Amino acid sequence: MDEDLELGWADGTDVDGAEVFEAHHGMVGFGQGLPGAVYRYRYTASIASDGGLQVYCEHYPVIRRTKAGAWIDDVGRSRFVLDGDGKRFAHETREMALRSFHRRSVWRQRHARRSLSIGALSERWAALQLKKGKDNDGTAR
Repeated sequence: MDEDLELGWADGTDVDGAEVFEAHHGMVGFGQGLPGAVYRYRYTASIASDGGLQVYCEHYPVIRRTKAGAWIDDVGRSRFVLDGDGKRFAHETREMALRSFHRRSVWRQRHARRSLSIGALSERWAALQLKKGKDNDGTAR
């Protein structure tokens, strides 16, 4: 990859030892697990019950190809994904999927920080209003 990814929690906890699982999607008989089968890939993550990070490399079997992309089997539902390295549900290579996962993780953190900021500011504003004895429109109760 072009850039080094810094692995770890905000508090410095190492996540390099995260559990990584392979998850195969699609229905048996539609190319899953067959020699020479073509897949699209997507990484996802969750927190395990013990608090550790679990990373999943999901495999989606390609049902058919077009000039622009491919139809994949997403657990019995057909889904079209474009070729290329932009924003996609699933990617042609694991490396492309990992880059996409990194971008989604960065955006997830940005959204979470913004939500926390809005929540903290809103809570402070509401507490001040309650302390002053005012309703939302600024009139005294």
